[in-house]
Amino acid sequence: MHLIPLIKCRLLTKVPPNPCLNLDDKLFVNMDYKSNMLRNRIGVLVSKHAREVDSSKTAGKVEDDRRFTIDASIMKVMKSRRRLDFQSLIIETTKLLQMRFRPDPVQIKHRIEHLIERYFIERDEDDKRIFKYIA
Repeated sequence: MHLIPLIKCRLLTKVPPNPCLNLDDKLFVNMDYKSNMLRNRIGVLVSKHAREVDSSKTAGKVEDDRRFTIDASIMKVMKSRRRLDFQSLIIETTKLLQMRFRPDPVQIKHRIEHLIERYFIERDEDDKRIFKYIA
């Protein structure tokens, strides 16, 4: 599979010279290969499965990084304001994160709930829409 680009750029020769690569085909190094270029670019074949695995790993890492970033911005806003209603907290957190990425308000809400569970912020006893920073 990884030899196909080398065959296409004629660094390797294949016997028999058909377009398919089989197990019984023989490959030889082309000693007559010459190029006028100082650098030759040889394409690399990547399987579809490998691309999917890489993209899912990357997406997972990005989501983790975004979660921590959202948590930090919520805490930054709450530390400066001490008391804030839900809508204002969402707006200010979105403003802080706007340069890095566009956060989803639902995702911010989940992170607020997570911070409440970890006792970094709490809801006001009188009005449940207001959050208080716990020092």
